[in-house]
Amino acid sequence: MDTSPLLEALLGSAGCCRVLLLLHRFEESYAREIARFWDCSLFPVQKQLEKLERGGVLQSRMAGRTRLYRFDPVCPLHREIRHLLDRSMALIPLDTASRFRSVECHFPASPRGGLLRGRERHSISRSRAL
Repeated sequence: MDTSPLLEALLGSAGCCRVLLLLHRFEESYAREIARFWDCSLFPVQKQLEKLERGGVLQSRMAGRTRLYRFDPVCPLHREIRHLLDRSMALIPLDTASRFRSVECHFPASPRGGLLRGRERHSISRSRAL
């Protein structure tokens, strides 16, 4: 189990929990990036993102050909959901928490939000290798 059992019980699925925790931590992301981080299939992540967007929890925007998702600030429960996720970060297993920290160290958030992508990721890797 890579997330909090309490949060999974409240949200109804591990998939929902994974999507929301990652977006809470990194502000903005896309389906493939979320699936890679959690090492899970892409299709369930896409379905969970669509469901959360239809429910008004998330909003999306296009950046080129990529659909980026983030929390919808006009959601009536936005602050409460973020607070719940913030508190839940203390309940996730240590190996998952350390993965969140290691991604932040190796791939800090870009100015656009989310994890670094493509060339940005490679340029940081090369500069650290020098």
